[in-house]
Parts: sequence; C-alpha cells; structure tokens
Amino acid sequence: HRYVAHGGAAEYFECNDVEVLSESGAGTGKTRCYLERALEIAENYPGSRQFFARKTHKDLADTVLPEWEAEVLGPGHPAIHGDAKPRGRRDYRFPNGSVVDLFGLANVDSRMSGQWHRGYVFEGHECEREDWEKLLTRMRSRPVPRVRTGELLTPQLSMDTNPARKSHWANKRADEPYVIPDALKDLLPAPRRGQTRMTRICFRHEDNPRWYDYDLRRWTPEGAHYIGIILNALTGARRERLLHHRWVSEEGLVWPEYSRSIHLQKGELEV
Repeated sequence: HRYVAHGGAAEYFECNDVEVLSESGAGTGKTRCYLERALEIAENYPGSRQFFARKTHKDLADTVLPEWEAEVLGPGHPAIHGDAKPRGRRDYRFPNGSVVDLFGLANVDSRMSGQWHRGYVFEGHECEREDWEKLLTRMRSRPVPRVRTGELLTPQLSMDTNPARKSHWANKRADEPYVIPDALKDLLPAPRRGQTRMTRICFRHEDNPRWYDYDLRRWTPEGAHYIGIILNALTGARRERLLHHRWVSEEGLVWPEYSRSIHLQKGELEV
C-alpha cells in the first residue's frame, strides 16, 4: 500500500527524541501515522521490538488492531499468525525477527521485565504518569541496525491523544525543559534550543489524506462533511479539544472568545 506523511505525520517520522506527545483534535490521522511508522521500523530494522498499548487490551483490539491488520499490514501478511481474532492476539511476529507486542496499561506491571526499542500508547489521555514512567524505563533494548544503511534504532516512547484538561500531566510534561545531568554533559548531545522533556508534535485535520487532498489542495467531500457538519456541531470544551486542538478546562470553564495573544499581557502567567 502507499502512505504519504504530511504535516505532523511527516514531522513524527523524522523525530527520534525519546519522549513524544502527538496531539490534535479528532480524526487527524495520528493513529494511522503510528501504525505506518511501526511497520516501517519492523520491516527495516530486523529484530526490532515494539509495542502497542491502550488502557485495556480489549480497547486496543477493538479500535487499533482492525486498522493495523486491514489497512496497514493487509490480509495475509505473515506477521498475522494463527487464526485468532484481534482480541486473542498478544503480538505480531515478522519473518525478519521483529516483534510488535500488545497489552493494556492496566497490566503494565506484568511487562516490567520487557525491553523495547519503540512503544506507542494510543489515547494517551487515559494513561497515568506512573504507567508512562514505568514504560519509559523499559525502552532499553540493544540497538539494532537498519538494513542497507546500518543506522541504529534509538529508543522512543510515543503517545497520541486528543487534548484534555489543561492541567493534564502530559501537557505539562511537554512544556518542561529538557535537562541533562552535569555528570553526563560530555557524553550526551546538548539539548536543542527550546527542547522540552516531551517533544510535542501537533497534527491537524489537513494531515489526514482522507479529509484533505494534497494534490488538489482542497478538502475531500468526506473531510468537508466531517469537519463542517460533525465536528462543527460540538460545543464547549469538547469543541475546543476535538475541532480546534486546544487543551482546555472542563465544560463551563471555557471562554470561546479568549485569545492568548490578545488577552494575556506580557509578564502575566496563564492559569
């Protein structure tokens, strides 16, 4: 199949930072981007170890795996072994030795003996900080080289999510500065200017080829209907999060007319 990454998806494919927060409203193609990246890594880094996770394994099997099997791997792919339906699967094993493990965050403690190169947490607003940090310690598989180039696969833990409340730990973590301990500064690359602990990558509806035709530079009929009719009908915090990609407080605490650039004076702290 053919997949072309645009916008936030293209930025994600080029990112090798250790922690990544992929954020946006509804239907911007974040999940598809993660699945395509996982396939690209599995095929080009023999012996790589990756995982997919959601709050529960059932949630993962009902939402992510059908798209993974039908649209990314495709029917008959050798990684789809056995006759089990998605709910019965625990992993995908590729002929070159690469593995994609599957589990729910509710059972993350049972995975603390695992080691991976890349991990993808879907619907990250459901993920607790404790679970994230536990998984982060497991991103320590021995490096494997890319076929032909020999480039080594570096560890990365990624989360895709719709914006939630502004105080959500992931939103705050993506604003915290990235700091290297003094004792290791001679051994590690210096942080980029403005680099944060968790790299924030913003997706937009135009990044989803189902909604936007990049060749014609216009919305598709499906995209116009979904954004102009479906998402445009939302109200309050839900509208701000899913249509306008904003981290905002709960219902009743949203001021649609508020603009950070207009209403926040220089030197004031936004709360």
